[in-house]
Amino acid sequence: MKLKLKQFFLNSGRDKIVLFSSVVALAFVLFYYSEFENKGIAYVAILVCLVFISFSFAKIKSPTDKIDEYQLVEDRNNELEDFDGIFKYNKYGFSFIEEDSQEYVKWSEIVEVNAFSIRFFENTKQSGYEIITAQKTYKLDAESAGVYKLTNQLADNLPTWKMDSPFNKINNGIEKANLYKKED
Repeated sequence: MKLKLKQFFLNSGRDKIVLFSSVVALAFVLFYYSEFENKGIAYVAILVCLVFISFSFAKIKSPTDKIDEYQLVEDRNNELEDFDGIFKYNKYGFSFIEEDSQEYVKWSEIVEVNAFSIRFFENTKQSGYEIITAQKTYKLDAESAGVYKLTNQLADNLPTWKMDSPFNKINNGIEKANLYKKED
């Protein structure tokens, strides 16, 4: 309901002005119907007003403007970028909950970050990140809550982040792309 109201008020004010003007014109025609009837244009005037009202109302109720669609997508992306999910960040690293225990990873301890994609069936893939430190390897699913913000945080805090790395097939349908490797 909240989204529908937001869409309604995001629409162009011009459409609402046309709708309001058409309603006022229709009221005027109906009020002075006998005057218009004598001139033989009453039905045409009423029909024109009803057509304008119908199209204006339809335009307001079902927006097709690319700007409105873009704004909704932009709002959704902003929500994803701000959503921490299972992660908490500070300037030295991040923590997250993995299998009922909280793990903390320092930015300086990350040795390598890989993106992976595993094909299960013909149309089913699972993807995510593999974060390797000297002590442990963490595998995070792309569906994990807050992984979108994690991607941005990794790119901001690791010096040589490569988003355009190609995927290489390893075996059994596993594909990996190296996004970061600590230089010795």
